[in-house]
Amino acid sequence: MKWLILILIIVIGIVFALIDEIKVSAHPALFSVLLALALAVLAVGAFFFLRYLLKSSKKAKSQPNEEMAPPAPQPIKQEDLYEFYRVKTAGVTFNNDDGTSRQDLIRKMYYHEPPFEDKEAELALERYEYRGRPAYKVLVNDCQIGNLSKTDAEYVDANMDRFVTLCGAEIVGGDKPKDHFFDDVYDDDYDDTFSHRRYDDYDDDDIPLNWGFHFNIKFKK
Repeated sequence: MKWLILILIIVIGIVFALIDEIKVSAHPALFSVLLALALAVLAVGAFFFLRYLLKSSKKAKSQPNEEMAPPAPQPIKQEDLYEFYRVKTAGVTFNNDDGTSRQDLIRKMYYHEPPFEDKEAELALERYEYRGRPAYKVLVNDCQIGNLSKTDAEYVDANMDRFVTLCGAEIVGGDKPKDHFFDDVYDDDYDDTFSHRRYDDYDDDDIPLNWGFHFNIKFKK
């Protein structure tokens, strides 16, 4: 654009210089004719120049500069927003105050027996105090299956203002058959509340471990 304007200025300067020379040496009638021709040439040049400017402006509007477009926002990852604190439920081999076996409760959860026949189990924490320190019961469908360890309870209590939800539950150990991935009708259902990991089910002597219950506590960062 700048170079076009510069050329136009130079051409106009040359034309007016020639007109000035012709004015001195030429006949007045010839000078008038040449002046008219020069003005006509300038008018035609100005017309095409303006036409070019208009086309360039319309093209710029129809095709905005891609370099000026803001970059697409990057998707936000869950790990960037939340902390997933992994918990292994403590006290799963004890009985509850009413004599209910926590091992039996976790086993019923795995086999979806009452009161855990529904796939969607409600997992919750219930705060209480033990020897003057914060403690938490681990409840599934209002049944206590264990507690948070002392370390986990203190961490959760100190960060409860960031608490979001409980998620990622899994049942480990127990008397599950070694081919449970094929025998359990719920294994292929992505909506199943509990996932199962074979390497947590047996000890080094291939003996079934006690039933265990692991889950995540989701905190805002």
